[in-house]
Amino acid sequence: MATFTKNVYLMYCAHFLKMLFPLLLFPIVARAIPPSDFGAFVFYQTITIVVSCIVEFGFAFTAVNSIAASKSRFEEAEHVNSVEKSKVLLCVLLLALSSIYTLYSFDFVFMVAAVSGCASGMTANYYYQGREKFAKITKSELLGILVYYSISILCMKIGLDYYWLIISYSASRFVVFLGLTEHLRLLKPGFSFSQSFNYLKTNFLFFIHRSSFVVYSSMSVFIVEHFLGKSELALYSAAEKIVFVLCGLIQPLQQVLLPYLSKNVVTFKIKTSLSLMLIISIGVSISAPLYSEAMFKLYYGGEMYLSYHNFNYLIWLLPLKFSSSMILVVFFLSKNKARPFSKIYTKLVVISFVVSMASVKYFGVIGMIVNLIVFEASLIMLSVWKIRNEKINI
Repeated sequence: MATFTKNVYLMYCAHFLKMLFPLLLFPIVARAIPPSDFGAFVFYQTITIVVSCIVEFGFAFTAVNSIAASKSRFEEAEHVNSVEKSKVLLCVLLLALSSIYTLYSFDFVFMVAAVSGCASGMTANYYYQGREKFAKITKSELLGILVYYSISILCMKIGLDYYWLIISYSASRFVVFLGLTEHLRLLKPGFSFSQSFNYLKTNFLFFIHRSSFVVYSSMSVFIVEHFLGKSELALYSAAEKIVFVLCGLIQPLQQVLLPYLSKNVVTFKIKTSLSLMLIISIGVSISAPLYSEAMFKLYYGGEMYLSYHNFNYLIWLLPLKFSSSMILVVFFLSKNKARPFSKIYTKLVVISFVVSMASVKYFGVIGMIVNLIVFEASLIMLSVWKIRNEKINI
């Protein structure tokens, strides 16, 4: 339990800084560039996230357990080779497609965003999580954060265009990748297209789950931009980014809980801690709207402060996301039962995508926000139903 507590502490130290620096950067960017450029910055950042998700291909769900359960160095090496060579295949295909699009559209920022996504997706966090080497992840991520935000803030201060933010992010992901190279010693020479393809097929459902998670998180950006334009996207994203930074606090806990619960039972201390965190998240959702207008005026200034209206509703995603994330880790991923949850999630995303298109078209941004909240609530209810139906115990 002492190791578990230490790992949670390490991951939250890193994540606190990952949360702090975006909060410092957002108001600088909002003041330095017009809303349309801020919307473009969000758009390209989303491209990076989507590409990263495709390269990662759901291995964050399956490979962590595989590494944690490995009985020997040989078995560990087999998993690493399968994952890394499959990722290389995906990178080659994505960069080829991105090159064609870039040459056709002359949108070179798109290519930079795609390269950033590939570098991010190739980072082997799964290996270090599975071996519970969280200090290694923390150091590498902190160095990447320092590179990204120091360059970005400097660029904004001297008046450079928003696409330099995308370039600085690309540099930071390469720094993180180079900081996590211990697993590369396990790689064997040679490459088999058929083996990599077959391995990707076996992980396809988990990719669908992982990609649907990112698509669900990103689709609001694409849909709002498509129907309402980049200026309206800027107002929506100004609130959405703050909420997702807060929701990001859940991630370090997930990363540490998964390998721990793969080997151990859920203790009373863990149950109590998770319950307390849920109560705190509900309290934040109730109290934050009382001060949101003043906070956004101070934080963003100008017309961007009007996004506090969106924030007042979006903040309810915090307790909902916390609940669905803990259900996923405690009842499904740690028990090697990710498949039932993935099926539920994927079906909900398909339905939600169609509803989102209609919601934004006829009701604007508020339609999207309501759809996101209903999605999370539905996911929790269906997951609980699945747990009771299949009698999954902790």
